[in-house]
Amino acid sequence: MIDLLRQLISPDIIVPMMVFAIPLTAIIGSFYLKLQKLKLEKGGMTSEEKQLLYKTYQENQELKKRVSDLESIVTSLDNQLEFKNFENKKLK
Repeated sequence: MIDLLRQLISPDIIVPMMVFAIPLTAIIGSFYLKLQKLKLEKGGMTSEEKQLLYKTYQENQELKKRVSDLESIVTSLDNQLEFKNFENKKLK
């Protein structure tokens, strides 16, 4: 097993793989970028993608509101506890 691993990691295997992998990665990457540019020029998103984005935006807004409400509840409870602790210390 170790011998097989050493053979796979040897420079005789790695160097040719890199020689072919790097240009292929560059070609595929440039193709992907061109495809994304064409999508933007065509009009950006499909109607399904726009609906999904709008739904996600609405959910995000709802979650922001809920977090804000929870923060105000926690803050008010914290203030109440601090006041009670202050009163208890004052009475002692």
